[in-house]
Amino acid sequence: MKKTSFSRFPDIKRRNIVGNRVTMYRKIKAGLLPQPIRLGPNSIAFDDDELEAALAAWREARDLGITDMAEVAALVAKHLEALRAATPQDQAA
Repeated sequence: MKKTSFSRFPDIKRRNIVGNRVTMYRKIKAGLLPQPIRLGPNSIAFDDDELEAALAAWREARDLGITDMAEVAALVAKHLEALRAATPQDQAA
């Protein structure tokens, strides 16, 4: 079983993915970032594999010259769907 790692806001800010929390939530709402995982009432984190898939979609959009945010969001969704399809899910007995 693969061990999942997570990134919280300070981690993604340090990596220059977003500069502030407002931008982070706008990108989540626009579909440019994956939905975070709620760790507690005031704490969220991103699955690192999903975050990397979103960043790969951003790079692909840049390389293809896509500037429309709806098209970039569709590309992010496609990358996340491919990641989830390739990741085996634990089956409850």
